[in-house]
Amino acid sequence: MVDYQLFDIERGDITTIKELEVYAENTRSLTLYLQFHLLNIDDPNASLAASHLGRCLGICDVIKKTPYLLAVHRGYLPIDILLKHNLYMDRIYSKIGGEALVVDEFYDVMLELAAYAKKHLEVARSIQEKHELPKHTHRALIMA
Repeated sequence: MVDYQLFDIERGDITTIKELEVYAENTRSLTLYLQFHLLNIDDPNASLAASHLGRCLGICDVIKKTPYLLAVHRGYLPIDILLKHNLYMDRIYSKIGGEALVVDEFYDVMLELAAYAKKHLEVARSIQEKHELPKHTHRALIMA
């Protein structure tokens, strides 16, 4: 976890949604795996659910942190999704009458990121419904 955090400080912008998922996996899913380890849970279905749930939480973290990340010029919004919606980092705000307003395309980007997070949440829920997860698994996943 520490190694990935150090790597995250040095890396550049996230260019694809896949890179954002890797970021989420290496930040949030690892904490869920650590909690499984502390609870002595060793189940592949629980780990798979935690992987998807961690990706969901990581993408939601980026959505929540977006105002700060934009202020410090960190590119956590995938460039491929920005380009898909014809949006560039330097054009997110439009100045009208001295007031900076977010352009409409920005909301489309946020909705698409939220849709990716929801997809991972639904996969994690379907794993939970299809398989009997070990006792106390819910304790590790309670933050979700």
